[in-house]
Amino acid sequence: MAKRTADGSLRDLWAIVAALALVQAAAAAIGFAIPLWLATTGSSSFQIGIAASCYMAGFLIGARLAPERIAGLGHIRAFIFFAACAGLAMLGFFAVGPGFLAIAIVELALGLAIAGLFATGESWIADAAPATGRGRIIGLYYLIAKLGTMAGPFLVAGFAPGAAAGFMMMAALFFFAILPVATTSQAQPVPHPGGAFTLRDLWREAPASLQAALVAGAVNGAVLQLYPVYLAGIAPAAGLAAVAGFNACAQIGALSTQWPAGLYSDRMDRRVVIALLAGFGAAAALLLALLGDSLPVAMLLLLAALWGAGSLSFYGIAVAHAVDRAGEGKATHAIAGLLMAWAFGATLGPVTAGALMSAAAGPRGLFLLAAALLGLLAIAMVYRRATHRPSPALEKEPFAPVSTTSVNIAEFDPRH
Repeated sequence: MAKRTADGSLRDLWAIVAALALVQAAAAAIGFAIPLWLATTGSSSFQIGIAASCYMAGFLIGARLAPERIAGLGHIRAFIFFAACAGLAMLGFFAVGPGFLAIAIVELALGLAIAGLFATGESWIADAAPATGRGRIIGLYYLIAKLGTMAGPFLVAGFAPGAAAGFMMMAALFFFAILPVATTSQAQPVPHPGGAFTLRDLWREAPASLQAALVAGAVNGAVLQLYPVYLAGIAPAAGLAAVAGFNACAQIGALSTQWPAGLYSDRMDRRVVIALLAGFGAAAALLLALLGDSLPVAMLLLLAALWGAGSLSFYGIAVAHAVDRAGEGKATHAIAGLLMAWAFGATLGPVTAGALMSAAAGPRGLFLLAAALLGLLAIAMVYRRATHRPSPALEKEPFAPVSTTSVNIAEFDPRH
């Protein structure tokens, strides 16, 4: 019976990983398709940035409200509920048409539903994963999640912006995610007490981590929501496949550096590693801003990979630094607090970038903002390193990749 129970738990685990990969693909497809659709309807970059910020604001609200809904419904019904809401919201684009304000409201609803999906799925994984294999499973989960993020834009790149078939494809991904979940049975995980650190707690215990999380949210939230508008402005002949490839190259770049940078951060001051990665990302962003309109598509994709290698890989190291500083029994709360800081930055980033892109800076304003924020972060990390002692080596926890999807994945972290 014990073996059968363990096998059933693993089947549940792979079912929810498969479902979340579909959700990742859908979310990435939304970030690709909606900005392009808004651009074709005459919306300004500022308006597109507001719509993207509405999505992130909905995500932030959903991340805070979802645990109560999960506790009331149970994981299977909660996942089905949130997936159905997300799919219906996608189909809702048909009803609202190309009006900017209505699209922003639908984006808010999508953010709420997708945050609920991640909160449900990742807390399920945390409950189903055996304690002895969590490190391996979390690494595999992130790999599969990245593959979903890379694949999503390609699934809708063949459709014209605003085409009904593209919206139906994205809605179908949410509905397909229900299938593996609906065929499993999962006991209600035991809820964990406590809540997130407040921003004051984070600033007192790990100010460098708070700064890094805010910048990661602002920069990555802006770029991953608005890169299609940037490419449409500087390389209109590139084609939708090249636009989707930009996202894929950025994710590949992040995969290539996340683990090596994390391992180095276990052996040296993590703030130095964050500074190096942020500086690397700032340099790539500056090249994309200044030279993007004169470079061939292949060079743009290479710079996207270099930007992803720097900008998309330091958040996990910031979390590890916060865990080092948080103290006994506070790791989960610190991770949850940093995610809230990331989401706050991701809410402000797109609207700020959209304003710059609508002003004299044009499309290059997206990466001018990214270069400025990443450069400031690198300087801040060097300053913190020079004026404040590093964490003692004996107090450092091993690095582990950390998701910016839900606070519940903190329970899955091997350092919990």
